[in-house]
Amino acid sequence: MSILEAGQFDAGTAYAAINTLRLDDLHPHILRTRDGGKTWQEIVRGLPEGGIVNVVREDPSGVGSCSAAPSRRSTSVSTTAIAGSRSA
Repeated sequence: MSILEAGQFDAGTAYAAINTLRLDDLHPHILRTRDGGKTWQEIVRGLPEGGIVNVVREDPSGVGSCSAAPSRRSTSVSTTAIAGSRSA
């Protein structure tokens, strides 16, 4: 795990950026919980394939929006549209 970030608007919300580079998995992995960690959902829809994510932050300007920083890009990617899960 790269980082675990607490939600700013709800005590039960947290985000986790999972770095799987050492496992030869070059897909982005961001998990979100809304129930204090009992269950987690992968939220990566809208993020480009082929890059790992080291950082995820909830946007302080609004609920439901966050930013992720893929390791191969120099700028953050808005992940407002990642509300859904990636099917495995």
